[in-house]
Amino acid sequence: MHPVSISACVSENLKRGYSNQHIQICTDSQAALHALKFPRITSQVVLECTNSLAALGQRNKVRLVWVPGHSGVAGNEEADVLARKGSSDALTGPEPAIGLPHSYPLGSIDNWTREKCQEDWFRGIGLRQARLLIKGPGAAATRSLVNLNRTSISIITSLLTGHGRLNKHLNTIGLL
Repeated sequence: MHPVSISACVSENLKRGYSNQHIQICTDSQAALHALKFPRITSQVVLECTNSLAALGQRNKVRLVWVPGHSGVAGNEEADVLARKGSSDALTGPEPAIGLPHSYPLGSIDNWTREKCQEDWFRGIGLRQARLLIKGPGAAATRSLVNLNRTSISIITSLLTGHGRLNKHLNTIGLL
């Protein structure tokens, strides 16, 4: 039972005007239960479900219970039949039919940035010294460098690029 289904069940209970009742809503969706239990709500559907559960819980004792799917629980079997029927019906509503998770655009940007960085690294002009010591851009190296202070990063960068105050570099630029 998805949060939308849980909300529909709660709405039906609210419509019936139950008060001072022990209401148990069974679901085979552990994901729905975890989403409803998680303190930070990022989905409008989960927020609406949480609010409707709170409204029902003001006058009743409400309990959400996980039941294993396809295990013979009568209400759950009926819900599965309705879900299959609903998924086979033609879509009604606004497009797109499949929403994108919030992380999708960020993941796409991360992938594009990573590819562009790799491309620039391997096609770039110069960087002879750095390319000898660094195999290419990488997440692990970036994570370890980000945690260093500015002085340490400066020293590491100057050594890896060959622009440190070493005799070879000082001789190359005419200071020795």
